[in-house]
Amino acid sequence: MSSQRFLGTLRVTEYYRSKRHSAFDIQHHGHGTLLGMERPPTLYQRFILFLYTAFLPVGYPASVTKDYWNYQVWDSFQAFCSSVTGALGMHAVLRGVGVGDEKASVLAASLTWLLRDGSGMIAQIFVAWLAGRHLDTDCKAWRLTADVFNDLATWLELMSPDYEPFFLAIVCMSSILRAIVGLAGTASRTAITQHQALSNNLADVSAKDAAQETLVNFVALLWNLVMLPLVSKRRNVVIALCAIFTMLHIQCNYKAIRSLRFRTLNEKRFSLIVRSYLATGHVPGIAEVNLEESLWPSLFTRPFNGRMSLGASMSAVLDKKPNWFYATDSFILRCSSRRGTKPHVDVLLAIDCSIHDILEAAFYAEAFLNGQGKNRLISSNGEMDHLYLFYDNVDFHQFYMTLQSSHWVVNEHSFIVHDYRYSAIPMTDCPYASDDEYANGSLF
Repeated sequence: MSSQRFLGTLRVTEYYRSKRHSAFDIQHHGHGTLLGMERPPTLYQRFILFLYTAFLPVGYPASVTKDYWNYQVWDSFQAFCSSVTGALGMHAVLRGVGVGDEKASVLAASLTWLLRDGSGMIAQIFVAWLAGRHLDTDCKAWRLTADVFNDLATWLELMSPDYEPFFLAIVCMSSILRAIVGLAGTASRTAITQHQALSNNLADVSAKDAAQETLVNFVALLWNLVMLPLVSKRRNVVIALCAIFTMLHIQCNYKAIRSLRFRTLNEKRFSLIVRSYLATGHVPGIAEVNLEESLWPSLFTRPFNGRMSLGASMSAVLDKKPNWFYATDSFILRCSSRRGTKPHVDVLLAIDCSIHDILEAAFYAEAFLNGQGKNRLISSNGEMDHLYLFYDNVDFHQFYMTLQSSHWVVNEHSFIVHDYRYSAIPMTDCPYASDDEYANGSLF
C-alpha cells in the first residue's frame, strides 16, 4: 500500500486537554524543520497549565464524570469551613488541657489525650463492624452524615473548657465522633472517587483530590494564623464565627452531595426507579433519581426500608406465615405479612444466580410491595396452605431494557446482599414435582 507524502509548509495546531495550546509552521521536505511558532505560551498560560496538571486528573474533563467539577468546588468550600471550625475547636481543647497554664499537670494532660485517642480507636473499630457494608451502598448519605458529626465534634470541643468537671468525657465523645468522621468520610470518599473515575484512573483522581484538599487546607491555615490571635480571647466572637462556618459547612456539603449523579443502582435509587416505572411505565432519568434520593443513612432505616432482604437464609424464613411465593430457577421470593405490620419479602438466591437474577428478584419483590403482585389461594383438605404469587402486566425484561436505554449501569449493583445461597437436589425416594408445581413454588 503506497502513501503520498506532502512536501511544503504545514500549519500544525497543538491541543492540550481539548484546548488549543499553540500553533507551528513546519517546512516538510523529507524531514520536519520548524520555521516558527504562531504564539509561544505566555507566563500566565504556563501557570494555568501548571494548575491543570497539579490539581486536575489527566484527560480532564473527558476522564471524569460530568458532576466532577460541581462536586469538587463545593467540596473545597466545605473543606475550608471545616478547617476553620476545626482550628477553633482545637484551640478550646488545648486551653482545656492546660496549655499556657502554669498550674496544669503535664501528666494529667497526657492521660487525657491518651484516653481521648483510645476512645476514638475503639469507636472506629466498632463503626467499621456495624456500618461497613452500608458505606458502599449509601456513600452519599454517609458522606453527609460524617460531616454533620464533624461539626458536632467541633462544638463539643468548643464547649469543653466551660464544663471542667466533664472535660474528659466531652473530649472522649468528641474523639468518638471524629473516629466516625474519619472512617465514614474516607470510605465514602473512595466510593465517590470510584464513581468519578471514567478512564481507569482511580489513583490519579484520588491523588488530585488530595492535592486540592491540601491546597484548601493550606489557605485555611493562613486564615487561621491571622484569625486566632485576633479572636482567641473574645469568646462571643469565637462562638459566632463557629456558628457561621458550621452553617456554611453543612450547606456546602449538602450542595456537593446533591451535585453527584450516580449511575449505579443502590437500594434507594432502585426503589425510586421501580416505583416510578410501575406507576408511569417509564424509567426516570439519572439526575431526577439522584435529586430524589434520601440522604438519611440506610443503617438507621435498613436496606429497602426494612421491607426486603436479599440473600436471606432459608432456615430463617420457613416458619413465617402466611406466605406468598414466587419462584424461578435462580431465586425464590417468600413474602410474609402480619396484621398491623408492613409486608416483608425474603429473597432466597440460588448458588449460581447472576447480577441479572438479583435485579430481577429485587424488581418483583418491589412490585409485590407496591401492590402489583396478586395472590392465588391454594388449599388442600379444606385448609389454606399457601398463597402463591403471580403478576399481571409486570414484565422485568421490558423494565431491564428500558433501564439500559436510560443509561443506568446494569452489569453491577450496590445492593446489600447477604451471603446465603441454596442448591436444591431431589431426594431419590421422593417423587419429582411437575413443572407447574415448581413454577408456582409448591416445592416449598
